[in-house]
Formats: sequence, C-alpha cells, structure tokens
Amino acid sequence: MKSEKFAKTWNGTLSDNAFLKKVVVGLIGAVFFLSLALAAKDRTVVLTPPNLDAQVEISRSKASEGMLTAWGISIAELLGNVTPGTTRFLTKELDPMLAPGIRDRVLDAIAEQVKKIEKEQISISFEPAEARFDQAQNKVYVTGDLVTTNVEGISDRQVRTYAMQFKVQNYRVMLADIAVTAGQPAAPEVAQQ
Repeated sequence: MKSEKFAKTWNGTLSDNAFLKKVVVGLIGAVFFLSLALAAKDRTVVLTPPNLDAQVEISRSKASEGMLTAWGISIAELLGNVTPGTTRFLTKELDPMLAPGIRDRVLDAIAEQVKKIEKEQISISFEPAEARFDQAQNKVYVTGDLVTTNVEGISDRQVRTYAMQFKVQNYRVMLADIAVTAGQPAAPEVAQQ
C-alpha cells in the first residue's frame, strides 16, 4: 500500500514538475518578446511646463508645436535681453541648446554683439508680443519690441522678429537655424499660436 501511494505521489510530482517547466519557458518567452517590444517602441513624453497652459509632447525625434513655440520664446528672450553683466550667462545657457551646425556661427555673433554692448555700454531688452508657428516650414516666429537703452537712459524701440527652426534628437530640442530681422516675419501664411 505504501509503495502504491509513493508511486502515485512521485508520478504527481513529476507531472507537476513538467508542467511548471513549461510555464517557466512560456514566461521567459513572454519577457523576451516584451523586452523587444519595449526596446523598439518610440516613447512620447507628455510635459506641462510652468510657462504653458496646455500639455506639450516630445518624442525621440519630434516635438509638438507648443513645445517648439515655448523653446522659441525662451531663446528669443535670452538673445533679446542682454546687458554687459549677463553676457557670460547668456553664452553658457545658450551653448547647450545649439545644434552643432550653427553653434560656432551663433556664438561668434553673440560675442560680436557682446563686444558692441560692452563698448557702447548699452542694454538690450526684448518684449515678445506674439509667437507664431509655421507648420509648412517648421519654423517658430517670435516678434516683439527690442528696446536699446544707452548709459544716459535714452531708449530706442524697434520691432524685431526671431525666426527659428528646431530639431529634436534623443528627446533634446536643439536650435538648428535662426534668423533675426527687423519688423514682422515675411511669411504671411504663418498660423498664430
């Protein structure tokens, strides 16, 4: 009787063991396929920055219109608010935002502008009035008043437009091109943001 019970429980143990081995192989396969799917998926990150009212999205190689417009406003404010005391800060903050293709050109232009500001002892401030995104050209236009104030406190006010094109690489928004012009942007089809 005892050998019969032993055989029964031993056979049950063997069949349980065989079944659990199959379950483990199945779980390993599921983890493998889920890992492949996760590695191949392009993630989208949803952000709500403090200076925006709505959510913006950024993925590995693309950003939403709102995100690019916010970056455009930020860079226009950095470039447009320069005093002799803020020039090092401006260069330090702007450098990581620049794409390699325009980095040297932009930093040289900033250095030239800084020399002029320090030599003439003037301050430049930019007050953005509107930001527009051109879907066709993938450009952000930030237009506002550029106020230049000299040592005597005399101000000169001009309308200035920063036209910027961005690229997104590994979730990082970089300035790929910039043009600074006096007056309104030339593109009439630009949609207001």
